[in-house]
Amino acid sequence: MYPYASYLVHYFGMAHSRSTTGYFAGVMTCAMMTGRTISSPVWGWVTDIWGRKPVLLCGLFFATSLSLAFGFSQHYAMSVLARFAIGLFAPLGVVTKTCVSEVCPEGKQTLGMSLYSMVWLSSSAVGSIVGGVLVDPKGSGLVKSGVLADYPFLLPNLVTVLSGLIAFVGILIWLDETHSKKEAQGSATHSSLLSSQLQYESRHMTYRDLLKNKVIMLAVMLYGINSFNSTAYFELFPLWCWAEKSDGGLAFNPLEIGYALAGSNFILVIFQQWLFRKIVARKGYLWNVLCGSLAMAPAMFVIPWISYAHSTVGIWIYIIGTSMLWYFLSFQVLTSQFVMTNNTVMKSERGRLNGLCMMAGSFARAIAPIIIGVLFASTATSGLPFPLNYTFCFNLISALSLVMWFFSRKLPSSIQQTQESILREKRAEELKGGSNSP
Repeated sequence: MYPYASYLVHYFGMAHSRSTTGYFAGVMTCAMMTGRTISSPVWGWVTDIWGRKPVLLCGLFFATSLSLAFGFSQHYAMSVLARFAIGLFAPLGVVTKTCVSEVCPEGKQTLGMSLYSMVWLSSSAVGSIVGGVLVDPKGSGLVKSGVLADYPFLLPNLVTVLSGLIAFVGILIWLDETHSKKEAQGSATHSSLLSSQLQYESRHMTYRDLLKNKVIMLAVMLYGINSFNSTAYFELFPLWCWAEKSDGGLAFNPLEIGYALAGSNFILVIFQQWLFRKIVARKGYLWNVLCGSLAMAPAMFVIPWISYAHSTVGIWIYIIGTSMLWYFLSFQVLTSQFVMTNNTVMKSERGRLNGLCMMAGSFARAIAPIIIGVLFASTATSGLPFPLNYTFCFNLISALSLVMWFFSRKLPSSIQQTQESILREKRAEELKGGSNSP
């Protein structure tokens, strides 16, 4: 959710109090994720047919154009419609994960995915500050009149448009196509291993094939649960910070919410990549998922209790520290899931796979804001005791983390290897068996 989404709901007069903005703020995120859920399988198929670069350019064009439309929103319904269109026509989540997995050599997958997460964290931190600082420039005194004063959500979205245009030009000039199917076909005659890969690739796995694979579906389900949790907290945190103190909230303004989100992410970016690589090198991806998902439960459970504190400095230290721990565990698990899920198919089929993952993740991200928004608004103002008070949503996310840990135990250890690597090992065993035969 945008750090100023609660402010947007309040600005358009959709909620009668700070603590009830969740009824409407979640609809914005739900709208975008609903669009992604509908279009992700199609974009995954298109990515495998057209190639990665054309889809990236197409996605950036739509993302920048529709962000500009969102900035000109004059009422709540228009902002929701713009968000839905962004999800429907901007396939960046599908294609970027696929590109990262293909650009990096097999031995550098950990580095590539950790860099992907680091960039995501950095962008979230910067976006939180930009959104909090630039929203409603007339009200904050940045401008007195003109188009930016008439449209309070235009200025932060102009920053989005500018960054999208820069990315568009950079990809157009410097990014080579990463879809490797034709290269594999051209070199297949020089290696029996590549011939085996080509034979595998020639099956053209359909979405039905992917749905029949139990390991793939388990990995996709776990990705969906983690997507729900991460979106739920990103939705819940601003709602909790925005809510009245009498309802268990912190009564922050949009800028303070942006600072809180950015502080958690900026500090994490400093050591997240280095620590993730160290953990994976020693313990592997699966261990990272198991231990990370288990630790997420208590990390989430303790966050809301700071609302009883009276020290301003203590509150800031606590919320940044606990949020940083949650984000660290969440992205450790999510990054490992990226790698392991991509390992379940050959490179030429990762577009479809990531389309399926994005559909599951987008569905989870679509329902999470609605569920969390409604639950928080109703429980925060219910007057009921723990656990049915404002802490209920935090406890729900904690319980889902335990569910994710339980089912992650069923993943096979072979999911930590790429299909190409498994084929090489099988070929080496065949050659070794052939040389030892009489």
